[in-house]
Amino acid sequence: MLKDQYRREMDQIVWTGEQEQRLKEKMEEASGKPRQMARRLILIPAICAALLVGALAAGSVLWQKLQTVQGPFAGIAQTVEGAVCTDEGIEVQVLSALADEVQSKVYFTVRDVEGDRLDEALTLKKGERGDVTVGSAELLAYDSERRTALFSTETRNDLNETTGENVSLHISSMSTQYGYLEEGSASCAGVSQEILDSRPLDASDRVVLKTDDLEGNTPVQPEHPVVLAPGQTPGALEGTTDMSVSSMGFAGDGCFHVRLTYREGVEDSSTLEGCGFYAFLELEEESDREWAFIMVRTEDGVDVCFPDIRVGEGRKPARVAFYGTYQRPGMTLEGDWEVSFRMERQSSRVLDWSGTLAGRQVWEVRLSPLTVTMESNDSGGFSSTSIYAVLKDGTLIEGKKDVGSYSNVSQSPTGEGWQAYNTWSFVRPVALEEVVALRLLGEDIPVD
Repeated sequence: MLKDQYRREMDQIVWTGEQEQRLKEKMEEASGKPRQMARRLILIPAICAALLVGALAAGSVLWQKLQTVQGPFAGIAQTVEGAVCTDEGIEVQVLSALADEVQSKVYFTVRDVEGDRLDEALTLKKGERGDVTVGSAELLAYDSERRTALFSTETRNDLNETTGENVSLHISSMSTQYGYLEEGSASCAGVSQEILDSRPLDASDRVVLKTDDLEGNTPVQPEHPVVLAPGQTPGALEGTTDMSVSSMGFAGDGCFHVRLTYREGVEDSSTLEGCGFYAFLELEEESDREWAFIMVRTEDGVDVCFPDIRVGEGRKPARVAFYGTYQRPGMTLEGDWEVSFRMERQSSRVLDWSGTLAGRQVWEVRLSPLTVTMESNDSGGFSSTSIYAVLKDGTLIEGKKDVGSYSNVSQSPTGEGWQAYNTWSFVRPVALEEVVALRLLGEDIPVD
């Protein structure tokens, strides 16, 4: 049964021609029996999978999430062995890495081996010695049964030019006390034009935030400001369990309101100095979003008034969303978690070509199985479009636009005009020996 499970998982992995060839050469050197290569090649991804299964139970939420996130790159991702440490009863383990000269992605877990102190709001702080970016690490999934969080983090341009090197991931603290709502949303479907129960503002209510609308005008407080009475249309807010919809609809001031209830101990950052907790409203049959709102702090959460959405005027709310930071019940742990491992890079090559492309002068193009980088005098057009690897059989593999930089005059090799550094990331691995050209803005760059 485990064999069948491995086979199902390995069927999802795409191996590049370069990767397969390298494995074949290594196996031939070791065994001297090329005829057995096909059978042995099948075993390699299974071995890599077995190592990851040791850290993440096959079939678990975290294992499935890791496979989904890595997608077609799972076959060329480096499996990291033995990179684990424990402090304060919390274990940190690096599982996998994927890197070239442009970027490195690291996948790791944080597990509570002594208690149940972690949850889906876990955030990390990078220690002083770490090479790998941790502060912006993305929490991919949290498995409450195993008390384990799965993270990914991406680092750019801070590793040297070697193909393999020792790097470290260093965490100095972790906390579940700080929540970040990327886009907690709720449908407005079924909201009628009837006026819901509401009450005038009282001494316990206070305006904590007013925003500018799309025209740059500050929203005007209604003549007789009110808040919705609680508990009239209760519902979940997708993306969080720390807050929920209490009431949603038109209030006695004729404006559309959404009232949120916070879980005990939650405090939105709109009440804190220098922070913000924001909202927007999507409207039916309109492409624009309504950003103008007035946020009032209530005894158990906030009431958000959208003053430009009025009853009977025909603008119908479709979806409301909230985003920003907030404080929540939880814990903060100080410690010293440092994991070192050898980072392997995907090989890349600088193309033996420079010239004019789409009216721009291109000085250097670098190609790896993961990315394309280009230095040119482009003034902005390259950064707004995809690039494509053209394979020998005519297949096109898209490279989606990624981060880049632009600087003006006197910094380019010619001493004039623009200097641009653009990057693109492929949607699946590219076997370098199969690429005959790179296509950008309808023109081809030859790849010898």
